[in-house]
Amino acid sequence: MPLNMVTRRVVDRVFDRLSVPPTPTDSPSRDVFDQTNRQFVSGPPLTLHLPVPALFAAVWAATRESLLAGPTDRMLREVVAGSVSTLNECPYCVDSHTASTSALGADDAAKAVRSGTFDAIGRDDLRSAARWAAATRSPGHPLLDHPPFAPEDEPYAVGTALTFHYLNRLVSAFLKPSPFTMPEWIARRPFMTRVMGVFPGRILGVPNLQPGASLRFCPSSAPVPELAKLDKAPEVAAAWSALVAAAEAAGTAVLSGTCREVVAEAITGWDGSNAALGTGWIDETVGPLPEGERPAARFALLCALASYRIDNGVVDAVRPTHPTDADLVSVAAWASSRAALRIATWI
Repeated sequence: MPLNMVTRRVVDRVFDRLSVPPTPTDSPSRDVFDQTNRQFVSGPPLTLHLPVPALFAAVWAATRESLLAGPTDRMLREVVAGSVSTLNECPYCVDSHTASTSALGADDAAKAVRSGTFDAIGRDDLRSAARWAAATRSPGHPLLDHPPFAPEDEPYAVGTALTFHYLNRLVSAFLKPSPFTMPEWIARRPFMTRVMGVFPGRILGVPNLQPGASLRFCPSSAPVPELAKLDKAPEVAAAWSALVAAAEAAGTAVLSGTCREVVAEAITGWDGSNAALGTGWIDETVGPLPEGERPAARFALLCALASYRIDNGVVDAVRPTHPTDADLVSVAAWASSRAALRIATWI
């Protein structure tokens, strides 16, 4: 079966609340799509950004330069990706990246990440990376003060963690549960986890990717102070600066300045903890806004601070004022980028 047909079937099964084509319709996005197809996989959650081409290009750049390219051990970065996704309760990303970890030869790490029992990982560096990733929503945690990475590896680990703090939120906002989930007694078998890892990613990315090749799709963007830890890997820093710029532009296009200020202030005060139960904190935050702006502000707040609580009702309430898929993706990307930047201030 041609890969684009596989992608189409996967997209049909996993997208919810959006009507996103499985392949791009504009020429710039087709070029990006072709590179993802050669070097990773052209599918969710990257392609949910297709309604906003600049975001699609920037998200691919951040993913490629952080997770796939450069000298740092790919398995270590997959463990970081899976551990952050476990922390954020994102089953889709946990399934995908623990499958990749197994396919790369670390079944014990994949099982431990899936269950959140990071101490069971046998390899010291992978165990330390998982523990660090699980602490990235805990400002002041000792592991964040002393990251367990060589200096040359740290920007790739940090970039990967931030990428999945961003992507987990988009996945929770728009995707159904993973179509690849299997009964645990099957999924834990080494052969099956390798099959799961290789099929969605085809070849799990091309090894030894040249850093920076995705940046030609993104305009040069100003450095972001919160991302200073990425500077030792200039391509990772540039890709993440491009994602922040694209998300800011998208949010500015669809949300009023007052709405962005209200939501941004709430994110700036966030300490990484789970949001309070109920909706009182949301109602209090959005209360000063005009009634017509409150649904989008609620959606943005949940994307940033409690994306696992987004349901069809939350999204449907935004449609009267933000009717297009591009509108919804723009709001979610802006809020998720802001949340990732908040995390960047303490990791």
